[in-house]
Amino acid sequence: MALPKLTPNEISRAVEKIRRRYDEYIYKYFKPRTIKNAFEDRYIEAIKASTDISNFLMAEISAVEELIRREEERVGSGQA
Repeated sequence: MALPKLTPNEISRAVEKIRRRYDEYIYKYFKPRTIKNAFEDRYIEAIKASTDISNFLMAEISAVEELIRREEERVGSGQA
């Protein structure tokens, strides 16, 4: 099932949300800044390749949320 197309405003808000989540992830879990830079590179490539931005952004949101969830589990279990 295809997602409805996002408006330019919705795309901007989604990209800002993803950037904030990567910033939180990097800051809270002491991760390298290259993680966020990789997202920026993927975003630019998706635009250049005329990729469905709605699907791309949903996948990125899921990915960053999964990274955060894994770190929270790791920290919660006492692993360093």
